[in-house]
Amino acid sequence: MRALKVNQINFNEITETSLVNQLRAEFPEVFTDKLGTCKQTIRLQLSDAEGVYVRARPVPLALRARVEAELQRLQADGSVYRVHHSDYGTPIVPVVKENGEVRICGDYKITINPKLKRDFYPLPRIEELFANLSGGEKFSKIDLKHAYEQCLLSEDSQPYTAITTHMGTFAYRRTPYGLSCIPEKFQKLMEETLRGVPGTVVFLDDICCTGANEKEHISNLRAVLERLRNMGLTIKLSKCEFMKNEVKYLGFIIDKDGLRPDPTKLEAISSAPRPEDVSQLKSFLGMLNYYGKFIPNLSSLLHPLHNLLRKEASWKWDSLCDKAFLEAKQALLGERVLAHYEEGRAVVLSVDSSAYGLGGVLAHRYEDGSERPVSCVSRTLSPAERNYSQLDKEALAIFYGITKHHQYLFGRRFILRTDHQPLSYIFGAKGGIPQTAASRLQRWAARLAAYDFTVEFVRSADNGPADALSRLPLPQQGRVKDVVKIAGAIGRFLKTNYLIKTRHVLAEAHAKSI
Repeated sequence: MRALKVNQINFNEITETSLVNQLRAEFPEVFTDKLGTCKQTIRLQLSDAEGVYVRARPVPLALRARVEAELQRLQADGSVYRVHHSDYGTPIVPVVKENGEVRICGDYKITINPKLKRDFYPLPRIEELFANLSGGEKFSKIDLKHAYEQCLLSEDSQPYTAITTHMGTFAYRRTPYGLSCIPEKFQKLMEETLRGVPGTVVFLDDICCTGANEKEHISNLRAVLERLRNMGLTIKLSKCEFMKNEVKYLGFIIDKDGLRPDPTKLEAISSAPRPEDVSQLKSFLGMLNYYGKFIPNLSSLLHPLHNLLRKEASWKWDSLCDKAFLEAKQALLGERVLAHYEEGRAVVLSVDSSAYGLGGVLAHRYEDGSERPVSCVSRTLSPAERNYSQLDKEALAIFYGITKHHQYLFGRRFILRTDHQPLSYIFGAKGGIPQTAASRLQRWAARLAAYDFTVEFVRSADNGPADALSRLPLPQQGRVKDVVKIAGAIGRFLKTNYLIKTRHVLAEAHAKSI
């Protein structure tokens, strides 16, 4: 730096707003890194008193020590306790996290989930939530920290959650992940906690707050935080936003002018690259034909593109093709095709993968059997993901499609449509997560165990929308490309230095021999 004559370095410190600092000082019990403990317990009820016990599955030797360490940690935290006899027992699925540690998940879908009584407490309708937020100038979004784990189970409910391991049987004190009845119970708890606070709505663990002016907004925020403190709940500050002109909430963007769809929901269509060959063109046309009944004059619109599919025609993408492609995308984005999300209407999630991309379409199914898309997502596969087997790619498409639409799908029943039949057994409800499945598949299946869905197998030809988006995917985030470029540069640098050193060694050896 001296050689470059750099005499001054400026450090810019990012500080939180004074409002957030005031709130943190006023409510330290809520703004804490510790996991909260809700003062209201959750009670589980089964449809019959007959116990269901599935013996422990064998744990791979490479994971055994890590599973034992995690069970000891859970015991020390008071999350689980050992039981010497239990009429209930659920086998565990050890999921390896990115840092090498193990997360223990119970495979409840084969034991107590079918027996659990559902409250059928209705999740709020999107229209009702946004109606309560109308008239606000600025908006704040609050996210709870590990929401369900903050809730203790009643003493008579804890035996139902028992897990079977090679170290014995353990029961949960805190609500474990994967119980099918928890979303509606938690929604009821949160609504009762925040009932009466003006300008405030809650959807599971996501809270949104506003006010007609700044003073009213801050007053409502303090009321929300006071209720959370009284209930013993804590929040995750890194995921919270305070006093913003607009926030993204439940797939929509809210500001003082009203409500508008999140543009990222439709980016997979609006930014889809043009087809580069006949295969990609057929996939795109398949998506258009799938929603053809909603698009007027479709055959005339697509005439230049259909000409490229003739046997005697060579691939030549001209201005007419480009115009037809752009107009076809605009037709898919029109009000005739797209539908607004409606709580209570049947939901279908179609997913697919190709050699280089993933695609997913969330759609409403209507009484006449027709479907209209609500949200479309896609992305390219990273270099490492392209080396996955086809089974893993299809499973990744399922995991990607569900997690991207979490706020639409969690806590309600939906149909998952895939064209890969083996995955209907791995992710379906009839059997447990196979012990022989690869660690990657086990990890994804365990994460998706908390979602309530039925798998619908279709032929590839009938999975048009998702197939098209997987073959015309949006590029990955820039960071992936940057990493690839950096890795390539490092590789070229090392290779060049290696060749230079090798030449020097050979030259010295040749000189000595002379």
